[in-house]
Amino acid sequence: TVTHEPTIIAGGNLEINMMWNNKGVAPFYFPWSLEIGLINSNGELVHRETTTEDITKWLPGRHVVDFELTIPQDLPAGSYQLVTAIVNPDTGKPGIDLGITGRRNDGRYTLSTLEIL
Repeated sequence: TVTHEPTIIAGGNLEINMMWNNKGVAPFYFPWSLEIGLINSNGELVHRETTTEDITKWLPGRHVVDFELTIPQDLPAGSYQLVTAIVNPDTGKPGIDLGITGRRNDGRYTLSTLEIL
């Protein structure tokens, strides 16, 4: 799950609260990064940031992730999709298929939408 304010001013910080659920039997064994990004109305990734989460410590069960996404000052006003991915450090691209809906062609997953003012 994910929660955040529905609107944010460009240049502000968007507080994001996520609940991840590892339904497997072990954590992920590689120190790959959890990425949060923004997709514009043309479907383009216009901003992304890496969290400091250590997903190798995500034992089976639920894990809360609180993250503050900095909205670039020069981002045009409009509707954006909030996306996430676990990124392979060798390729710099999403590398894990998550057990959730919303997978995009680029391997990122749409979590929600927000308006940037």
